[in-house]
Amino acid sequence: MSSWHTSQLSYAFGIGGMMSFYGIVSVIVYMLPPSTVGDTQKIVIIGLVLLTLPFALVIAFVGSRRRKKRERAEAEAASAAETVGTETTEKAAATTTPTGKYPELEQSIIETIQFLRTSSLGDGGKDALYSLPWYIVAGPPRSGKTSLIVGSDLDFQTLPSQRQSEQKFVRATTSVTWRVTSEAVFIDTSGRYQTEGSDSDEWSALLELIRKNRPNRPIDGYIITADVDRVIKGDDRENDELAKVDPTAKGSISGLHRFYSCRWNRRFPGLIFGLKK
Repeated sequence: MSSWHTSQLSYAFGIGGMMSFYGIVSVIVYMLPPSTVGDTQKIVIIGLVLLTLPFALVIAFVGSRRRKKRERAEAEAASAAETVGTETTEKAAATTTPTGKYPELEQSIIETIQFLRTSSLGDGGKDALYSLPWYIVAGPPRSGKTSLIVGSDLDFQTLPSQRQSEQKFVRATTSVTWRVTSEAVFIDTSGRYQTEGSDSDEWSALLELIRKNRPNRPIDGYIITADVDRVIKGDDRENDELAKVDPTAKGSISGLHRFYSCRWNRRFPGLIFGLKK
């Protein structure tokens, strides 16, 4: 049944109920014993009661019109909100869908997954992907991302493409370095993802690879680093530039949240570390 039919039915029942009320009142007055109320008095009372009927009908009609107008406005507002939400989601999807191919990124995540499945970490097999939490570590260049991970004194595991002797080395991250420990998996990303440039597609490709290979829980948290000295010594313009969050899918908290929340309804905690060199 359409909303129009429902509204009309409700209105009809309302009018019917009102007429029934006036009819019952009139019958009750008419049935009063003559010793209590005379016939003339009964007619006067019934007449006075019926005089209020037009006013009651007008009030009911005005109330019905107002209710319909309010319901129509609410429906239009809900429709507009749904349209805006759909457009926002589609826009987010369009700006975060990678277009290029990045073999090194694909190879690095495949190597990490194979290592987790064959290692003694976690439960092994497919469950190995979720036995340890995954954290993306990002931030501006030279903000201490790698130093934070290496200085954690965790039990680092060595992937086939890595050397045990270099696990504690701190060097500039050119793309993505996967650092597996017995407690967590850290995805150490390059600072260039946080700067203006043409790296947003590569960043989107990284996020999409993670989601594709770990669909149930792409990441468990997000760690962003900031250079405290730069914040203290920088002027307002530099600090505003440092704190600016790019709305596109670059190395930013909004980019990650928009990518997973809008497209795959994923939520995760974020941590910000202020580091001093």
